[in-house]
Amino acid sequence: MKWIAIAALAAALSAGCATTDAGGGQPLVEPEYNTGGLTESQLPRYAQTPPQTQPQPATNPPGEVKEAPLEDAQVRIQRAGTITLDVKDGMKFSLELLKNAGKFDALVMAFANTEVNYRMPSAKLNALLEWLSSQDPKLVEVDGFDFSALDRTAEYFSLESRIEVARTAYDRARELLKTASNASELNQLEAKLEQLQTKLDGYETTLRDIKLRAGRVEVRILLK
Repeated sequence: MKWIAIAALAAALSAGCATTDAGGGQPLVEPEYNTGGLTESQLPRYAQTPPQTQPQPATNPPGEVKEAPLEDAQVRIQRAGTITLDVKDGMKFSLELLKNAGKFDALVMAFANTEVNYRMPSAKLNALLEWLSSQDPKLVEVDGFDFSALDRTAEYFSLESRIEVARTAYDRARELLKTASNASELNQLEAKLEQLQTKLDGYETTLRDIKLRAGRVEVRILLK
């Protein structure tokens, strides 16, 4: 009887080894669950087939590139500079600059046979310089360039606060104007309103100018 028990134990161990790998004891073959004739929905939860999850589509399709904003919302940088070109035919190449302005989202601000002025996104400046450098050196050569940047962020937010204060004072003066008791007081309030309106106009004009120039560069292209 003893040898029968030993044989049974050896058989059990052999069966266990057949379903595990040599390294970590992980099952090589997943055992099947005997359903006993039950349908999938009638089986216990642990015996049901796990649901297959579908991969979610990416937010941006692969390869899709979206243009970056001109400037960070909290930054107001104004840039300007000069590019000097040595050209064989200034009039001909100035026409090329006019024709190719759209490549750099540039607005032509001035145009002549010796000078072309662009206003364009700062992010496109490198592309412009590369395009100019790729021209036939016998016809066009970049002689030099010089650019600077002015951070107007603090001025921008200071102007927003000043506009708010000036507008509040203006509205208060208008209300007082309705209750003026005599001509002298009326004249004083009207003069005050005019001063506040002039101040508001100046603030708002400067603010619009900063918004217009932020994230853009003024490029003066000189043709020699």
